[in-house]
Amino acid sequence: VDKKLQTPLTPLNYRRDLTIDQVLTEMDKAGEIQLLLRFAADYRDQLPSGHELDVAKTFQLSWNLAADQAKAILRVIGELAPVAVPRSFLRKILNLPNPKGLDDPLATSLAELERLSLVELDESQNPVAHRLIQAFARHRNSIDNTSPLESCATKLNDQFNQHFQNPDAATMRDLEALLPHAEHLFNTPSLAPDLAIDLASGIAFHHKAFGRYQAAKHFCQAALTLAQKSYAPGHPSIANGQSNLATVLQDLGELGEARDLLLGASFLLLLEFARRTHRVLHGRTPGRWLHLLPSGD
Repeated sequence: VDKKLQTPLTPLNYRRDLTIDQVLTEMDKAGEIQLLLRFAADYRDQLPSGHELDVAKTFQLSWNLAADQAKAILRVIGELAPVAVPRSFLRKILNLPNPKGLDDPLATSLAELERLSLVELDESQNPVAHRLIQAFARHRNSIDNTSPLESCATKLNDQFNQHFQNPDAATMRDLEALLPHAEHLFNTPSLAPDLAIDLASGIAFHHKAFGRYQAAKHFCQAALTLAQKSYAPGHPSIANGQSNLATVLQDLGELGEARDLLLGASFLLLLEFARRTHRVLHGRTPGRWLHLLPSGD
């Protein structure tokens, strides 16, 4: 068993006034045992063989003992990548202050989660949760109907939009620490297309800024593909995706494809501008005029 999961007595050490029977009885009354059976079934291949429900009960015991603020933090961590989550990002997503003194609600809650063995703190004191604990947090988010997934994506988009503000070296380092979480959220199937497109574009610009042009190309292509699947032909998001991909292809020396993409993007944006300002298309969508676009060589 992974040492991070060997915590069956942690909740009871934290609350010595409780007995195992008392806690399990209360869990059964609340209907939580059935929910844990579902979680254990969903993750049976990843949980220790023969101890699936025991581990799930351990997670639930620790969850029940955590304060609401600590639970809110774990809900966020559950939606992110299985790497350290910067404290600064947790403060932004949860609107937590950054006090100078000892009265820091984030530090207090992280210490509580660490005592309950729900997270570990790395050398920078940023929290890291085991994949299965993250899965349990997502399970709670789902059954409680309180997932912070879209809020996390929105805040990450806000952070990566700093690329358009000529960020300094410190900001770039901070964004690099957030990159695994942005890439993880982009690959989350339940994320809304508009958020996923913006996230992929921000990730691409970040890779481009570090000279990782192949990675930038991958995410530009992913953003464009998703835009093409999500919107009608001629939508501005498609033109933006074409333009973004073209700039990366220019960096890679793929000038022919970059030219064709820029031509297509410019044509669609001009049509959209005409439709919105002069009504020259008589209410038709730009997609109806794509046959006018010259073909490449």
